[in-house]
Amino acid sequence: MRTAEARAEELGDLGVVEDPLLAVEASETATMSVFFLPIGALLFFTIMPSVDLLRGVILGIIVTLLQYSVLRVMPMTTLLDTCVDGVKSMLPVLAMLLALFVFVEANQAIGLTDYVIAGIEPYLSAALLPALMFIVISLVACTTGSNWGVIAIAMPVAFPLAEAFDVPMPLMIGALLSASCLGSHACFYSDSTILSAQGAGCKTHDHAITQLPYALIGAAGAATLFIVAGLLAS
Repeated sequence: MRTAEARAEELGDLGVVEDPLLAVEASETATMSVFFLPIGALLFFTIMPSVDLLRGVILGIIVTLLQYSVLRVMPMTTLLDTCVDGVKSMLPVLAMLLALFVFVEANQAIGLTDYVIAGIEPYLSAALLPALMFIVISLVACTTGSNWGVIAIAMPVAFPLAEAFDVPMPLMIGALLSASCLGSHACFYSDSTILSAQGAGCKTHDHAITQLPYALIGAAGAATLFIVAGLLAS
């Protein structure tokens, strides 16, 4: 991050990748509602009356089209072209996410998570169980690009181990959830990394590299605290 900040100060390079497809001209009739109303509509129609993200997106776009037409923010043809260009700009992201899901399913099919957990079982103890599960599941989540999928597979194994070693269940749940978050942030091709980079307008590689040291610092602190918590609980 220090290198990126120095480059921004010296060269003015913010690392932002401008997509020409998303460039639009400023409108004199636009107000703050042009920003907040579509987002509010998206959230409302996604949550009410039942959670449905696809329906929320479709209805949010319809509300945006109607609002922009009434306020005459831009011509309807330009607005529709902008929507199409927005979809085009997301195609590389969707392709990477599709590849990620295929990779996750492949790892689940070969039983990678179960194999790793079975391999560390002989070395487990009550004091080290939370820290070891945190480290191992973090590595698996980071390697496979899956976060919730990995802990969903690990829970049926980790919870009985916690009961067998008399480890507090909240401590084990915290270790698994922390491992999921770390694996998601540290993985260069996870969905959160890809979408965060796309939302910020920077390259996926740049985003992953700059935030990785912070994730590792947090991981080291969490592992240390899990060891201390395990010793206190044992």
